[in-house]
Amino acid sequence: MVTSDQRSSLIGEPRRMFLVMSACEEMWDVSKPLIFLGAHTRRFARRRIWEGLDGQVLDGPLQDPHRAREAAQYIRGLSETWLPILARNLNQIHGETHGIRYWRIVIGSWLTWGLGVAYERYTRLTAALSAFPELVTFTLTPESFTTPLDTLDFSQLLKGDTYNHQIYTEILHHLGHRFPEKTVPAKAEEFSPPYYPTRWHGAAQKLRTMSEASLRRRLFKPKILTRSLYASPRFQLGLFGLTGGGVQPVFASHWRNVRRPTDDAAREKLCDELSPQDNFERFAVAFMRRGAPQYLIEGYRNLKDASEMRYPVRPRGIISANAWIYDEPFKHWAAACAEENGTKLLGVQHGGDYGSVAEHSSERHEISISDRYFTWGWDLRGMEAKVIPAYALKLAGRRRSRPVQGGAGVLFVATQASRYPAHLDSFTLNFSEYLDWQKRFTLELPDRLRALIYVRFHAEDLGWDFVPRWKEWNPSAVVENWRVPFMESLCRRRIYICDHLSTTFIEALAADKPTLLFWNRKNTVLREDAKSYYEMLQAVGILFEDPESAARTLTRIYDDVDSWWQAPARQAARAHFCHRFGRTGAGALRNWASLLRKEMAN
Repeated sequence: MVTSDQRSSLIGEPRRMFLVMSACEEMWDVSKPLIFLGAHTRRFARRRIWEGLDGQVLDGPLQDPHRAREAAQYIRGLSETWLPILARNLNQIHGETHGIRYWRIVIGSWLTWGLGVAYERYTRLTAALSAFPELVTFTLTPESFTTPLDTLDFSQLLKGDTYNHQIYTEILHHLGHRFPEKTVPAKAEEFSPPYYPTRWHGAAQKLRTMSEASLRRRLFKPKILTRSLYASPRFQLGLFGLTGGGVQPVFASHWRNVRRPTDDAAREKLCDELSPQDNFERFAVAFMRRGAPQYLIEGYRNLKDASEMRYPVRPRGIISANAWIYDEPFKHWAAACAEENGTKLLGVQHGGDYGSVAEHSSERHEISISDRYFTWGWDLRGMEAKVIPAYALKLAGRRRSRPVQGGAGVLFVATQASRYPAHLDSFTLNFSEYLDWQKRFTLELPDRLRALIYVRFHAEDLGWDFVPRWKEWNPSAVVENWRVPFMESLCRRRIYICDHLSTTFIEALAADKPTLLFWNRKNTVLREDAKSYYEMLQAVGILFEDPESAARTLTRIYDDVDSWWQAPARQAARAHFCHRFGRTGAGALRNWASLLRKEMAN
């Protein structure tokens, strides 16, 4: 954060300061002293450009965990207030009569997400303008603006520089500021993950062939259809058999909307009767009017047609782990089936941080739209009839980790977050600090262990330049490719290290792999009923509060990891934790078949 003394010094300069709002260097004026709107505006790989410049970096107001949580709660309340109004307006626009639950399924995830993004950008920019009222900058021309096609397109656009620069431009216009404009087209594919083609073979090919033939020829009358279940093909074949064909998957090609001319009249109608209470909410209305994805307005009819073509069957139940956010035809199908046929909607946990972190918008949304929600072992007080502890589908059927003979080395698994915060949680909002902890961990290790690090980054770099950073901290580290399956890599290494709360560390603990964890508890806020489980991991020396302690422990135990890991107290803590957050066992298949037969019978 820039101090008042620094601000006074900068304001005293004869040249006006220039606000850098994105990492798009075409939108910088380096002839002026620079104020960077956040660390994310300076690409690590471009240090030779910005290190020698006269500039200061601002912190975001929501980097404080307390303010971030307040912001998330406020946006959740605003979404709930606006959803019924938007539902009524969308019905009028499209000549529909759908209830609020239908529209919650179709629009709810984007609504909370989009308002949260708008709020983060608004508070960050207005704080900078308040501290430095004489700032100048470059904005985008209206010709450069883009409207997301759907939720996935919105997600992709948020990863890049130009769409975020567009949002900042819209805020400045809303506040009455006019600055010189430049044209820089937005690129939704600016940071796309590498594409690895799906290869259908073995149990997966058998599952797909069986399912498609069954639905086409009506060989069975499925009562529950699954989509993106997050379970292995072999496990799903087992479910099909144990339920007599009552539970089977439905496969559908991915759908992307096509861009259409903007329907300005319909977009005006969308925001009718929204009652903004302050200047941010007035901006949020304008943001909704322009930024609502086209699948809700211009592409809605196409969405309905695509849904009916891909999902012609209306079963008694629909179950999915991760199709509730991005799969627009699936969302319409599920919502219509529930509304018109009374189809049960069954949700399944698909991420390791579910049930643990205090604010989890996806978990909250998925539970809200489900008739029943199955977790990896945890329950939710007051919702015992709806939130059902079950075996973790992602882990079902897996065996314990068996080390490859002669296996050695340390598997370090990292994660990513959008450089422009996409969610109102402290971890995302303080991601630069997360990167600094990786550096601290690496530098605390002796040279011999640094050379044994196999680091596995997320498939998407998102402009954080992970590899150049790590090559500077630890040139001898081996960067693993995602073509190597995670479980294969886990078996090959002697010990697993994780610096964030997510899925892979639960996979490692469930596989009984020697594990060390560390993360910043200030930025990873746990819910009250989860704290004791993590404190138990900390008490037995699995989880640490700082990277240096984890690195020193790794140095001490590396040569005899197995003896350390097999200590009774450590094994008991691991098993107790997994029963709550990553439940596995030989009875997983029969347990799931029993759960779903019960749903079919009711």
